Amino acid sequence: MDRGLEMKVLIVDDDPGVGLLLDTLVRDSGHEPLRATDGEEGFRVFRAESPDLVLSDISMPRHDGLHLLEQVRSVDSEAVFVVMTGIGSEQLATRALELRANNYLRKPVELKVLRGLLDKYARLQERRRISEEVKRLAVEKEIRIELPNRLELIPEVVSLLLSEVAHLFRREELLDLQLGLYELIVNAVEHGNLGIGFEEKRSLLAVSPQEWTSSIERRAKEERYRTRKVRVGFRQEDGRCEWVIEDMGEGFDPEAVPACFGEGIEELSGRGIFLAQLQFDELEFLDKGNRVRAVKYTSPANPQA
Repeated sequence: MDRGLEMKVLIVDDDPGVGLLLDTLVRDSGHEPLRATDGEEGFRVFRAESPDLVLSDISMPRHDGLHLLEQVRSVDSEAVFVVMTGIGSEQLATRALELRANNYLRKPVELKVLRGLLDKYARLQERRRISEEVKRLAVEKEIRIELPNRLELIPEVVSLLLSEVAHLFRREELLDLQLGLYELIVNAVEHGNLGIGFEEKRSLLAVSPQEWTSSIERRAKEERYRTRKVRVGFRQEDGRCEWVIEDMGEGFDPEAVPACFGEGIEELSGRGIFLAQLQFDELEFLDKGNRVRAVKYTSPANPQA
């Protein structure tokens, strides 16, 4: 097999005989086998080794295959997960597919079928690797978005922005960027475009989250605010990613944002912006405070960069 198609394959089965058989087949197919005897151990190995493919029995003591599948999908949507089920376990296989397993095999596993799956998924992983490599060839990239005052769109806007840089940062860095961009864009809509102050927001939330949501929707329809938009710009070049978020509000005094943690931080009106400052290498407020520039540098030491 082409060395470029080699995968890490995690085998999770409490039966030593089955584990040894699968280990041998995986190794003979040119891949690197990893072993675990139940879901709990399997998830530890998964977090430590980041395998490309998981072959997991469903019925195991302690943590079963369905629990492992849920854990894996909570941290990785890309890894291929194949469950193995015994006769009479069709309902479990259906449940696994609902939890986003990629495929299932019936035990005893037919070795010819498993070899075919290994080859299929190895080629899929290779295409993904090539795709990521091609993405890294882009030395400059730019996006511009105009967002209406609809809070329900913000998570999707953030996902779109992060899809452009997912190959440049580690998972924990992407989570930081997700939180930071979300805070900045929400702030631009609520406090910028719609002019809602901290005290007003707190009093509405004290009534109920529904009252807060309804208030946002009502204000967004008012003539004074309905044409306002948040402009989001993204640019990647020279080892840096830059996001510029601009609202059409009256602005604010950036000096009022706290510079460090302190007692009662949860009560501060600038808490969201303060937290966003922790997620970027640079955060700068421009003009009258209604335009913010956030920068994150890509690291040469980053294993995904």
